[in-house]
Amino acid sequence: MGIYILVFTMLLIVAIMGISSAMGAYAQAEQAHATIAVAQVAQINAWGNLLVIIIVFVVCLLALALIAAGLWLVWKREMAKVQMATKTQQAHPQGRGMSMSDLVALEMLRQMRSQNQPQLMAPQQDEHVDITDWMEEMMR
Repeated sequence: MGIYILVFTMLLIVAIMGISSAMGAYAQAEQAHATIAVAQVAQINAWGNLLVIIIVFVVCLLALALIAAGLWLVWKREMAKVQMATKTQQAHPQGRGMSMSDLVALEMLRQMRSQNQPQLMAPQQDEHVDITDWMEEMMR
């Protein structure tokens, strides 16, 4: 009977070790399954992050494009104003030319001054004198 108890004890120890080993293998399998699930979640998270980065990049690019378009439109309007002003100045020069009312006023001033001063000589036919220079000379 002693041998039966020894064999039964050995079988019991082997069974406990087998169950323990089976439980350890099952735990490792579950841990591997959890690791695979975490890796899949991390992969989905990475794709989500990539999608968010692409969306933010596109939004920033669109905002920059809108700002650039707005600045370009403002620049074009300013250039159109400058060109319009240049065309207006070319059509109606204000720099050296004088309007008719300015010439009439200068002639009246010259006549009033000539009553108190000796007469200035008009430029000769062959001399080329600018009318504004001649009028300024008469005003002195």
